[in-house]
Amino acid sequence: MGRADFAEEQEAWLRGILKLSNGIPSHDTLSDMLGRIDPVAFRAAFTAWAPAALLGLVGEPGCLDGKAVRGSWDGTNPAVHQVSAFVGRARWLGTGPAGDGGAIE
Repeated sequence: MGRADFAEEQEAWLRGILKLSNGIPSHDTLSDMLGRIDPVAFRAAFTAWAPAALLGLVGEPGCLDGKAVRGSWDGTNPAVHQVSAFVGRARWLGTGPAGDGGAIE
């Protein structure tokens, strides 16, 4: 699902936390805005917020998937590994780097 599609689907929720006087921003505007977010600050804020927001999902099954990023191994440096987690009832997908050596922590 694209950012603009997500925003349109979640418009009622977004209007509860944002002023959307001009409606849902375009895909380009959302991409520009998300590209300016400091990843370290976002991770800290999200990590603090998520446990309280997802209390109703405790014990729900989730899916994990790990992949080596194609073309990332150059013979000297190891391949980059990504891990994805999906919680179906929440319709959330999170991704991040795997631990050292591609091990899932």
